[in-house]
Amino acid sequence: MESRKVTPPLLKAPTMPALIKFVDELSDYRALGGKQDIDLLVDKTIRDYVTDTIGDESDGEESVPLIVKKASQQKRKARDLFVVKRLGRTLRPTREIARLELFRARAANFSPAEVVKINRKFTTLLAVVQPDSSEEVLRETYARCFKFGSSSRTMYRVKELIEGQALLEAMPKVLAMSRDVQESREITEAFGDQPVSNKHQRFNQHKPKRDSQPLNHGTHESHQHSEAKKDMKRLDARNHTDRKKKFDTYTCFNCGNPEA
Repeated sequence: MESRKVTPPLLKAPTMPALIKFVDELSDYRALGGKQDIDLLVDKTIRDYVTDTIGDESDGEESVPLIVKKASQQKRKARDLFVVKRLGRTLRPTREIARLELFRARAANFSPAEVVKINRKFTTLLAVVQPDSSEEVLRETYARCFKFGSSSRTMYRVKELIEGQALLEAMPKVLAMSRDVQESREITEAFGDQPVSNKHQRFNQHKPKRDSQPLNHGTHESHQHSEAKKDMKRLDARNHTDRKKKFDTYTCFNCGNPEA
């Protein structure tokens, strides 16, 4: 069976955005089995521009040595890194603050897919831009990628997790944490659909409802006291009337009959 042909990327513009895109596509090209030499993927005018800017390859080649006795894939990887760094030193912004701006990014959420996207961006930029900023500044910039709206909780959790570590070594730990968070969320949602929730809901439906307004015992007692006072007044009035009728009726001493 004939293997699928992989189209190699080409760097034709001497700009930082073009270089970043080229490095991303080169990584995919190598992952799919592409073996073409990176020197053939960079336009000759750009190679000449790099040489005129930072000198011949021999001036800095020892910083990324080629391992001759290792497998060809490892030699190719080392050569890719060496060329990419030379391109980056030539095309990167001259001011450090402008270099850090290239790292500014914002994840859509804290899913593993989004963390992988941020990690890949930082891995590429660290190789290409080679910032002079401290690891502390780079960690802070990385953690800010996970600030969502007005909530900073995830950002601070990431910052705490990677504290005191080299960023390239810490990023896989952030990915592991995002996977833990996603799995915990999935478990919680799965248990939230169990019948026990419906049973609890039915129990609440049969549970007698209390009055929407709390009973004010003080007002109730005051009302009873007021009604009792009214009853006493009516009783006193009735007794007073009976007594008045009794004394207002006169009896004849001769015959004993009441007089009109």
